Amino acid sequence: MACILVIDDESMVRQLLDNILSRAGHQVLLAADGVEGGELFRQELPALVITDMSMPRRNGLETIQDIRSCDPDAGILAISGTSSPAGVDLLSTLSHTFPGVRTLHKPFRRRELLEVVDALLGESRPPWKASVT
Repeated sequence: MACILVIDDESMVRQLLDNILSRAGHQVLLAADGVEGGELFRQELPALVITDMSMPRRNGLETIQDIRSCDPDAGILAISGTSSPAGVDLLSTLSHTFPGVRTLHKPFRRRELLEVVDALLGESRPPWKASVT
């Protein structure tokens, strides 16, 4: 399937996403913050990035800007557990600021996550790179 980079400062969230995505057949790379995630993105060029918005060293917004400066068409899913109005507003405005970025509020269901991942992978895969089965 696809190589997916998961960036989240909470180890339990990283492990949960690793488990869900690996069971769905994806190769998963894990990073504990946006700095580490940016480095892994440049090294591995994953098909999709899932990033938390609230992290130390480099927050989700800065991480998205960094990744998009490297690849303007990178598939990105932004996730956040922040229930404050500011956190909700940030997720809702991301897709307007960064076309193609999808968002999910934590906690989310496994099925919901996989539907968004599948949609993003379908959108980010140019026709000439589609796998033949």
